[in-house]
Parts: sequence; structure tokens; C-alpha cells
Amino acid sequence: MTSTRRWVTAASSALTASLILTALSATGAASAAPVPATTVPSVAAKAAPASGPLTVNGTVPQGSHAVPLTGTLRVTTVQPVVTKTGAPVKTAHTGTRYAVVTGSGTTIPVSGKVPAGAASGAAFDGTVAVPSGTATAAPLTARDGSVKPLPIAKATITPAVAAGPNTHSIDIVVVNPAGVRPVDPTTYSTANLDTIANTVGTFWTNQSHRGTDPSTQLSFPNTATVTTITSPQGCAQDIDTLWDQAAVALGYTSAQDYWNRPPAGGAHHLVVLLPSDCQNEYTAVSTIGDGFGSSGLIEETVGLSVDTQLLANGIGVNVGIGSSDLEYCGLTHGPNCTWFYGGDMYDVMGTADPEYDLLGDLNSATRDALGWTPHTETTYALAAGETTPHLARRAGQRRVGPGRLRAGRRPCDPAGLLR
Repeated sequence: MTSTRRWVTAASSALTASLILTALSATGAASAAPVPATTVPSVAAKAAPASGPLTVNGTVPQGSHAVPLTGTLRVTTVQPVVTKTGAPVKTAHTGTRYAVVTGSGTTIPVSGKVPAGAASGAAFDGTVAVPSGTATAAPLTARDGSVKPLPIAKATITPAVAAGPNTHSIDIVVVNPAGVRPVDPTTYSTANLDTIANTVGTFWTNQSHRGTDPSTQLSFPNTATVTTITSPQGCAQDIDTLWDQAAVALGYTSAQDYWNRPPAGGAHHLVVLLPSDCQNEYTAVSTIGDGFGSSGLIEETVGLSVDTQLLANGIGVNVGIGSSDLEYCGLTHGPNCTWFYGGDMYDVMGTADPEYDLLGDLNSATRDALGWTPHTETTYALAAGETTPHLARRAGQRRVGPGRLRAGRRPCDPAGLLR
């Protein structure tokens, strides 16, 4: 590998799939070059869905009071993209966001210390802090027109794990907001978009069928539907509003109605595509799902040379697959370590790279944790005299550096579920 920005290549996929891993001993190991600043972290979903109720204990700020709020939790994460110069695409929205969709269909953004493992579709029952004099948890609009999240005062979040069947379909809605150039109808014709969706569906089908448990195997047997609409608002509108508009265009009352009414015997994914001029607002946003049978919502800005990568990553997030991260420790371990969230150079759940819109294999340790790894791929062979003083299975990363796991010539492939 000659360029540290070439994160998703056919060669790197083969490396991950075959587990060509070398554990370096602390003595005589060549020093790995530090990861450059152009290595951009991803913020794909990381935590696995929780198996029991979660509790949020917040506070009520001065000048506010608590009001009840119940509904369905919606957890979304924003996926950044690197440009061809190696710099990240700067967007107005980053990180993980939370909202509660009420029974009436109103989406209430909320904030607080939500425990890891909370996923979309969970039941939310609690209270939120609103300014004194406000009677309900109505959305509050800031001076800049954005919707301000309401602090969670106290809540119980009860997960609803989406068990199979795991037959999935993809519904694409091209949304052309007001005031920007629309998505090119030739480049993104129905046929071309269906090709992208089929590529992604085939990828996830093949990845999951490496395992032998039918309850964990995904399938995408249907051709994607493609619809194009015009939005009266610009790019800066709230992502939940975009999903609602797209769902209405498909005959549903809202995005939550779409979520609640999957096709018989399966799940579906609502994918909103925005023109490239909207990249400063969003690059890709996905709801974090709670199981292999979970439906989901995805937004993707097209025209950034990563269309296939972003859709594949979004489907992975929708079914609850975590990001593949990197902790690079340089010459020593401890305070010199740097955490790159989603920094895997090879994994589809890493960061999207515009130089290669290809789909890298899921990290071998991630596939093993999902039950998608044949037994022949679980053997780690060491050369004579080499040791593994730091190789141990933990949840979230793979350490690299002298004396630690290393693949190829660069620190890479951090395996979202191996430390």
C-alpha cells in the first residue's frame, strides 16, 4: 500500500478476508509510521443494541421544568467523507443524535447521556426539560431556524430487538431541495441507482451467508424502487423532515409510519438521496438499528464519488453493525495513543474514500462476532519466535504498533470488535 488514503481496495479486502495478520514482538519490530492527519474518523454506529431497559438520569436546568414525553426513540449517526485532497467534507451536522417520535407523529429532538446500546425503535418513556411557561414537549426552534434538542430529565428506554425474517428491500427517493442544482437524472437514472442498490444488497447477502445460522443471514431479493420529488425547502432543512417528505411520496403518512409498516415477512430501508450541493449540511445519515431484521432510514449526498460505500455503510448501521475503529499507539502505549473512530482503512464500516468507491470486506473479527466467519478463518498463525503479548478479544478496537497486531505495511484494519 503506497497511499494511506487508499482505505478501500480489492487488495485490502482480500487481506482482511484471509486474515493475513502478523503479531510483532516487542523487540526487533519495525516502527510503524504514524497515521497522518488526513486519516478521517468515521462516526458509524458502534455499540451493540442493549438487551434490557436502559435508564437516563439527567437534570432540569434552571428556568425550565419537566414535562412528560413518550414515543419511539430514533437514533441517527452522521457518516463523514474524505475529499480527494484527503481533507474531510465539513458538514453542519455531526455525531450521534437522538429524537423521540410521538404517537401523533411529531419528532422531538432530545439530548442527554443516553447509554450505549440505545437503538432506533426502542420505547421511550420519560420527561424532558422545557423552558418555564411551556406546557408540552413541542419542538423548539432556535434563532437560526434549527430545532433545539430538549434535555432528557429522566427516562426509561426499552429496546425492541428486530428479529428476522431478514429479507430486506430498498426504497430510494431522490429529493431535490429548492435553490440548488438537482441530482443529475442521467448519472442517477433509475437503472443506475438500481445497480448501486443491487451491488450493496449482494455485498451484504454474501457477507452474511459466510455464516451458517439462517437467523443472521441477510437477503436483498428485490429490485430497488426509485422515486424523485422536489422539496420546497433548501438543503438546511431537518433530516427528519426530509425523511417524512420521502415517506409521504411513497404513500406513508411519515417516516415513522414507513418504519412501522415493513413489507410482509421482511424489512425495508428508506434512502433519501440529495444533490452534491447539499454536502455542507449532510454527507450521510443513518438510523442505528437493533438487529438483523431491522428496517431503517438513510440519507446520502450523491456525487462525492462514494455513493456505493455510503449506502453499504448505511445499511450496516441500520441493522446494528458497529463501526470499525483504529487505536494507533505509535512507538509506545499510553498517552501517545490516538483513537480514530471508524478509521479502518479496509472495512466498509470504516470511512468512505472517494478514490475507490469499492466495498471492503467486513473486518474478520467483526464477522466472527456476528457469526459470519467460517471456522477455517478463525486460526491465527504465528511465525516461530513471535509472541502476542497484547492480543486479546475485547469490544471495540484493535491495537497496533510495536509489539501489537499489525497488518501489511501500515497500521490498519482495527476490527471493530477486537482489542
